[in-house]
Amino acid sequence: RSPARNSSAKKFSVKELQQQIAEMSSHRRHYEQLNYHREQEMYAMLQTQKAMTEEQWLEQHHQQAWLAEQWHQHQWLEEQAQQAELETQIDELQGQLEQLRKHSRKQRAVPAAPTPPA
Repeated sequence: RSPARNSSAKKFSVKELQQQIAEMSSHRRHYEQLNYHREQEMYAMLQTQKAMTEEQWLEQHHQQAWLAEQWHQHQWLEEQAQQAELETQIDELQGQLEQLRKHSRKQRAVPAAPTPPA
């Protein structure tokens, strides 16, 4: 034996080494379990966020569909109002045309006044 090796290196018995290995294995299992649980929590959190995002997307999609429906309904109502306004104007113009025709018939029905002799 060389004295340098004996003084610097601590010698372990087989039993001590087995005990240290068992402790380290126990620690490793503990940390593996912790990591597993953390991964499960992260996965659950991501799933929750994904569900919330999908729900928000659906809600936004429904809102957009509702807004589009409202806009189309508004457009339809506006077109109906414009059509009604045009129909009213057409009726008024037809009434005026009928009045002009009646007046024109009266003008033709009345005999021309005799021209006074010169």
